[in-house]
Amino acid sequence: MQLHGDADKISGLLQSRATSSSNLSSHKVASQIRAYLAQPSNVGAALAAGITAVRTVLPFFTEEHPRLAKGLLVLGTKLFDAVSMIIPPDAKASAQFTELQVVWDETLESLPSDETLAQDVKEFQQNGDVGAFVRVCNTVLKNMGAIVTHFLPEPVDAEVAKFIGALEDAVQGFDEGMVEFTSGNTTSAVRTIYQGVRIAASLLLPAELQEDATFGAVAGALDVVFGNLSSIVLQYQQQLLKSKTCWKSLAPREHRRPDICPPGTSYDGKAWCSSSDSSLLEVAVARKGSSSGTSPTCSSDGDFPTQKGSWCYKDCPFGLEPFHTRCRSACVGLYPVDSPLMCGKSPGAIALAALHMGAASVRAALGVAAYIDSTGIAALGTLVMTLIGAGKNFVHPLCPT
Repeated sequence: MQLHGDADKISGLLQSRATSSSNLSSHKVASQIRAYLAQPSNVGAALAAGITAVRTVLPFFTEEHPRLAKGLLVLGTKLFDAVSMIIPPDAKASAQFTELQVVWDETLESLPSDETLAQDVKEFQQNGDVGAFVRVCNTVLKNMGAIVTHFLPEPVDAEVAKFIGALEDAVQGFDEGMVEFTSGNTTSAVRTIYQGVRIAASLLLPAELQEDATFGAVAGALDVVFGNLSSIVLQYQQQLLKSKTCWKSLAPREHRRPDICPPGTSYDGKAWCSSSDSSLLEVAVARKGSSSGTSPTCSSDGDFPTQKGSWCYKDCPFGLEPFHTRCRSACVGLYPVDSPLMCGKSPGAIALAALHMGAASVRAALGVAAYIDSTGIAALGTLVMTLIGAGKNFVHPLCPT
């Protein structure tokens, strides 16, 4: 989604930034951000603030008449607060950061006019589609990343953009975990959410700290907020999904990081296209709307053409259709009645589906406990207990493929 607002005004702000008398060193600020994120507790706290922002907005989108504008304002403001946590205090007092916040506030006011966002909120409110809700969150994050690219000098923009990308990965991991859970696989849901935390943390932590114990510490910091987020989402879905007869079958979808960069930039091997110019202030002045310092994209004519969040996805095999970051079969044959998450034989059969829930809840609970014992991710204990409790109402057989 393109940024809204007056292009001339933005250009003027960029010129003002370029001629600012601020004596802050971009290298120093970037180094301070990296040092802050070298502490696993800081990584956990900053990511937790972002996930809390996502949780906080849910009530605005689940009302009978969703409050789109208010919800987007709350979401965007709290996400900006999470990003601000990694910025050094002296940098937050700079003209660049002040301009960034002003333009971000203006962008939030324009977002409700986007019809795609309104449709996604409606899809979540009517059908409990977590993927639609995550698309809203990631759209806000994408807009924030684009503004960061314009208003913060290199390499500060790259460091902040990495954090925004990490938040996308954590939120995306939650979406994928909920997809697994609503397919009846509680164990896989925990594993998927934990994997999303690992991927997010790996973007931020130094290489020497990327080990199981460190990732476990970050996961522990996110446990309660993920538990609360999943509880709210699942309770809402329980109100909507009482009439389903079987869970839709899912299949993995191959994915990899995007690596296509604009001319004059190079891929850093992780998540960023950077200019090779060593004079960072001159680059910031010269670019003024250029493509230097951006996120990489997917190759439209390659094997992984579809971009979701910060990943490129391969097309689904014949006979399956894309579903968020997975592939799934359509409701056909004996189960022709379609819904976002499940299939039924007829509207009447779907109405009776609630009578068949609960059969596999004990197996799901034991499976989660065994998995935690074998992999050491007990840091997500709150999340596990939330899913087990909700699973008593959600467990259902898989639809035949």
